[in-house]
Amino acid sequence: MLNKKTLFYLLILIIVSFFLRFYKVGQLPSGVLPDEASFGYNAYSILKTGKDEYGVSFPLIFKAFGDQKLPAYVYATVPSIKLFGLNNFSIRLPSVIAGVLIVLAIFFLLLGLGFTIELSFIGALIASTSQWSIILSRFTFESNLGLLFFMIGILLSLISSKKNKLLPAILAGFFFGLTWYSYISYRLITPLIVLIFLIIYMRKNKFINKKGVILLIAFIMTISPLLLSSFANQGQARLKQAGLNANLGTVLEINENRTFCTHYLPKVVCYASANKILFNSRSLFYRYITTFSPNYLFMTGDKNEKYINVDHFGLLPIISLPFYFFGFIYLWSLFIEKRLSKNELFLVLSLIVTPFPSLFVGDPQKIRLSALLPFLIILIMYGFRHLEKYLKKHINYIIYVAVVTLLILFSLFFMINFLTVHVQKYEISYSTYVHKLMNYLGSFNKKTSIYIGSITESPILYAYVNKIDPTIFQKLAIRKQPDSIGFTHIINLGNLHVTERNIEEIYCQTIKNNWQTLYITNEDLVKIGRIKKATKIIRSENNVDTLAFVYDVKDIDKINIDCSYINENR
Repeated sequence: MLNKKTLFYLLILIIVSFFLRFYKVGQLPSGVLPDEASFGYNAYSILKTGKDEYGVSFPLIFKAFGDQKLPAYVYATVPSIKLFGLNNFSIRLPSVIAGVLIVLAIFFLLLGLGFTIELSFIGALIASTSQWSIILSRFTFESNLGLLFFMIGILLSLISSKKNKLLPAILAGFFFGLTWYSYISYRLITPLIVLIFLIIYMRKNKFINKKGVILLIAFIMTISPLLLSSFANQGQARLKQAGLNANLGTVLEINENRTFCTHYLPKVVCYASANKILFNSRSLFYRYITTFSPNYLFMTGDKNEKYINVDHFGLLPIISLPFYFFGFIYLWSLFIEKRLSKNELFLVLSLIVTPFPSLFVGDPQKIRLSALLPFLIILIMYGFRHLEKYLKKHINYIIYVAVVTLLILFSLFFMINFLTVHVQKYEISYSTYVHKLMNYLGSFNKKTSIYIGSITESPILYAYVNKIDPTIFQKLAIRKQPDSIGFTHIINLGNLHVTERNIEEIYCQTIKNNWQTLYITNEDLVKIGRIKKATKIIRSENNVDTLAFVYDVKDIDKINIDCSYINENR
C-alpha cells in the first residue's frame, strides 16, 4: 500500500502531467490536421447516426482516406464530442487523458519491476515531462491510446505473474487485444511482447502455465473480430501505403546505380550489388542505429517533421542522457556475466522488438515508435539505480532533488518554446488557415459552387469545421477511385468540389450558370493578371504568409479566354 506522502506526490505528478497536456490544447495549435478532422468527423457521424462517413454502421475499420483507420480512437472521442461539441478540444481530449494515465502506468510498472518509490516517481516524471509524451498527448494521435492499452496490458501481466489470480491475466489479455483496435504498429508488437512475456514469466517446466494460457486466450478472443480483416486487403492497406516496398525512391536509386555500374562491370555483378534486399537491409540497419542514438533521442528528434517536433529538442529530457548511458553499461555488464534477471531479459528483448514496425515504414518517428517509450524509461532508471550504488546516500538525495527540479524546469522551457515560438513559426504545418477558410466558405448558400484546387482533404475539413449533418454528408460525398496503394479522396460534396482544373476552365464550365462560383487556390492570380481581385485572402495568424486566395470566377479577365471547346464537347 502507498502511504499518504507517496499519494500526495502522485497527485502532484498527475497535476503536472495534466497541465502540460491540457493547457490550451484546443487553441495551440488552432489549426487541425487532416487525420484529426477525419477522426473527429467520423466520431461525430457515429454519435449522430451510428454510421461512419461512408454510411457503414458501427464499423471496426474506418475506411476514411482509404488508409483504414482503426476504431478505438474514433469511439473514444464520441463521449467528449457529446459533452463539448465537435471541435479541436473534444477530439484531442482522449489523447490528453491517455497521456496522463500512461504516466501513472509507468510509475506502477517501475514499482512492479522492483524499483524504489523514489526511482519509480522519477521515471514517471521523465515520462510526464518528456517532449515525446507531451506531443503525443496534445494531438489526435491514436498511437497514444494504443500505448495506454499496451502499458496496462504489461502492468497487469506483471501482476498476474506474481499473484495466484486469474483476473489480472484475463484483463491483461483484453488490454493487449485493445492495442489491435488502436494503432497498426501493435499488430506486430503486441503478439511478440505477449509471447516474450509468457516465455520469460509464465512457464511451468517447458510449457506455459495456466495463467499464461488464460492471458493468451483472452488476447485471441479480444482480437478475433479483427483477425479476418487484418489479413485481408483492407488490413494490409497501411503496409502497402507506407512499407518498404512502397518507397519509390529506393527503386529509382537501385535502377540508377545499376545503370552507372553496367558501364564498367558485368550486369550480374551490378545487379548483385544493387538490389532491394541489400538496400532495404542497409536502410533498416541505419534506422535501427538512429533510433537509439543519443542525437535522435535527446538532441534533435524528428527534425524534418515540424508538426511533431520542436527545434533543438529531442524525444526525452536531456537531463536523463547520462542515465541512459549507464543503463546500457549496466545491461551489457550483466549480459557479459550471464546474470540477466527475468526483468532485465524482458527489457532487452522489448528494446529489440518494439522499434521494428516503425523502421519497416520509414525513418524513426515518435508517433510510430510510441511502444518504445516505456522501455527506454525503464532502461534510464536501471542506469539511475546502477549509478546510485557508487554514491553516498546524501549525494543520491541531492541528485534526486536536482533531477526533479531540472525535469520540471526543462519541461516548462519546452512548453514555452512549443506554445509561443514553434506553433507560431511553423503554423502552416498545423493548417491554421483551415478554420478561417472553411468558416468563410460555409457562410455561402448551397447555390454557390465552390471549387478548391489546392487542398485535397478539403471536403472532410469543410464538414468538420462547419459540422455538416452526417446524413447529408453520407448522401452527397462522391469519391474518386482509389489509387494504386488504396488512397481515395472526396472530389464532390454537394456544392463543394475538389478540382485540378485552373480558373479559366472553371469559368468556361460555369459560363451558362447564373449562380455564384468561387475558386480557391494558393496562387496569387491577381499578381499575374488572370483575375481582377480576390474575394478573400486567408493569411497566417502572424500575417507573415498568405495561405489561400478565394476568387469569384465572374471577376476573371475574360480577354483571350476561348470557351468554344466547352460547347464542342457538349
